[in-house]
Amino acid sequence: MIAGRSSARAGRKMIGGGSTTATVSGRSAFVPAGVKRCSPVERHLGVDETPGRRFARALAAKNRTALAEVLTTDVDFRGLTPGRSWEASGCAAVIDDIVLGHWFADEDDIVELVSTSESTMADRSHVAYRLLVCNPDGDFLVEQQAYYQTDGDRIAWMRVLCSGYRPVDPSGRTPKRPGR
Repeated sequence: MIAGRSSARAGRKMIGGGSTTATVSGRSAFVPAGVKRCSPVERHLGVDETPGRRFARALAAKNRTALAEVLTTDVDFRGLTPGRSWEASGCAAVIDDIVLGHWFADEDDIVELVSTSESTMADRSHVAYRLLVCNPDGDFLVEQQAYYQTDGDRIAWMRVLCSGYRPVDPSGRTPKRPGR
């Protein structure tokens, strides 16, 4: 579990081996083999804590304060999900109107930050992260690719591409809300 998680998640456990099954609120969430998980050091100790990784960790924790600390107040943000494009100027609009207001709403339980990777592309940085999300519609993997530029140690410009909610249970059921 990610540090700072609510006590409601305390009873969950991860079971290892080949494919992974996460027990989430009494349900099993299947995570396909080959999905690279974040190391405990990377996830909990903040090794190589770039603004992109801080953003991914704050998002996984659905921590508004941590998100606000990694974005500049006037951040220039655009995103693309399977059904829509998104645009906002300003930290509060990004967090409340897009990221936690629509993409990952209250009923979306982000169980785990499954993986992250980061690289540099000329004057921009790139972060990719994969999240295990459970909600009333099922269990899903969501992957996002983000390019960003910083002002000091905060993200001032960000462009995000989202995979959408992809079902992870072995039955292959499709999400009811594929456009998010």
